[in-house]
Amino acid sequence: MCNKNPLQKVRIKSLRQFVLTLICLIALMHCISGCKNIKRKGAHKNPNILVVLLDDMGFSDLGCYGGEIETPAIDRLAEKGLRFSNFHNNGKCEPSRVSLLSGLYCYQAGSRSLSHAAIFADVAKNKGYYTFATGKWHLEDHPMNRGFDHFFGFLGGACSYFTGNHSFILDHEKFDIPEDIQTFG
Repeated sequence: MCNKNPLQKVRIKSLRQFVLTLICLIALMHCISGCKNIKRKGAHKNPNILVVLLDDMGFSDLGCYGGEIETPAIDRLAEKGLRFSNFHNNGKCEPSRVSLLSGLYCYQAGSRSLSHAAIFADVAKNKGYYTFATGKWHLEDHPMNRGFDHFFGFLGGACSYFTGNHSFILDHEKFDIPEDIQTFG
């Protein structure tokens, strides 16, 4: 008889996904902080904006929403920023991402193509912001063709968070996951 909690594997998998997501977020924040002295022509002193979309997490998984996992860095960001408390997801990651990027329901924005909408990155770039995206894109086109200055992640809908299934890219170039990270999972 096994004494282990049957949900332990699920929690460990979720924790690993959460840790990798945090690594990507830290990498993005490092890129942003390295560009703090770079200004677009005509840029004003605008506030920094960081939008975080985490797939496959419950509302209360983060500490700032009463979760069981301690997330002090994210809690500090939430304490000094704006927290969404009434975002309606669309039941799947792709349409939820379309809604977050466009501010419209997925079908209003043109679904995966976003053909009927300007997205946040386009608008922010026109206001002098540098724009970065990291993680899973899973929409048509390339993020850098939709207003993002840089992109690190993968374009498809699913891959291994640890090996990237050879699909990770940095901007438009293939990015090989270092061997020592691949063995983590």
